[in-house]
Amino acid sequence: MYLDMMEQYEKDIIDKIISNDIEYDYAAVSVVLYLRDFVRPEIEIPSLLMRIIPSLNEQSITRAIYWMKSNYLIKSEKRNGYNMLRVVDDFPSELEKLSSIKDLSIELIKIKESQELKAFVRCLGKVGSENNYDTFLTALSSAQKNIKYPILNTSPYPALIDTLKKIAKNGVEIFLLMGSNDILSKIKGNIQKSYLKEWKKEFKGIKNVKIRIFSDIDTVDLCTSVLIDDKVLRMVVYDPLTITSLEGTLLEIRNKMAQNINLIKWFNEKFSMAWDKGRTNNFTMIIRKIVSLFNIMLILSILSVYFLIKYYEFNQLLTEIVLIVLGSSGTYVIKHTYYYFKTRTKKLKKNKNEN
Repeated sequence: MYLDMMEQYEKDIIDKIISNDIEYDYAAVSVVLYLRDFVRPEIEIPSLLMRIIPSLNEQSITRAIYWMKSNYLIKSEKRNGYNMLRVVDDFPSELEKLSSIKDLSIELIKIKESQELKAFVRCLGKVGSENNYDTFLTALSSAQKNIKYPILNTSPYPALIDTLKKIAKNGVEIFLLMGSNDILSKIKGNIQKSYLKEWKKEFKGIKNVKIRIFSDIDTVDLCTSVLIDDKVLRMVVYDPLTITSLEGTLLEIRNKMAQNINLIKWFNEKFSMAWDKGRTNNFTMIIRKIVSLFNIMLILSILSVYFLIKYYEFNQLLTEIVLIVLGSSGTYVIKHTYYYFKTRTKKLKKNKNEN
């Protein structure tokens, strides 16, 4: 049994139609085919609609299609060897005549137009077109919770910076993931100017704006796209290795209600992984490397001291020399570790002799 996948506006219009002596099966199939713009082979329609309207079965849907054909609400077109079904162009007015519901055609057209504006995916054309920069700033300004914005090397344009600062002051968290100088050199060459310092300078002291640096080539694919409130993704489709983002095509993908569109989920996961791997600045990266190296040296030093004590007899002077040599990786820790193993070894020897 399938879950009911009908939208509330579909149910409302169907209820209105069946109140005028049109059977539920006929009304449901007609409305769904029209509002969802389905054009499919006739043989596939029943299985498709049963997933959306689980109260109907194959027989009832086939009967509804026959009723639509008889009343000129649907037509069949031969394509690629199949009979493709689609509603007629004047479907709203024809259904209004059948149902005798005043202004039904106007209501149907308005619903369809409103749903097209709320489509999951809209192609907004070239990124560099006139309208897309304005709609970009408008989309950013609509943020209520967070903005996730990966940037390879975008210039900090005044309008963009001002918009982001205003949003941050309103409590929205902004996560800027920016390309390192190394990754910029690999992608654009050494002649490309880096704007990283300018971005950091613009947002210095603003708590809600967090900046991290990435050096992973895979993260470049996310750059220039932006995710707003985990609901609206403005995704740039382009090859970052060969063209600029301004030459790419802009898609707008929206989550509806409680749904989680796969492209938005993919972007969010990729961004989160890159953010976790990113660093705050070059100094932090150096510290991490030093800490990592220190931990390795510390482990090796402890193991060295343990095996030296276990297999050789050292006097106090030689022991101190060993500790001084190994002190570069943490004299204090190693010394105490050494005395722990030395005391433990003596106890083991004593027990062995007593036995």
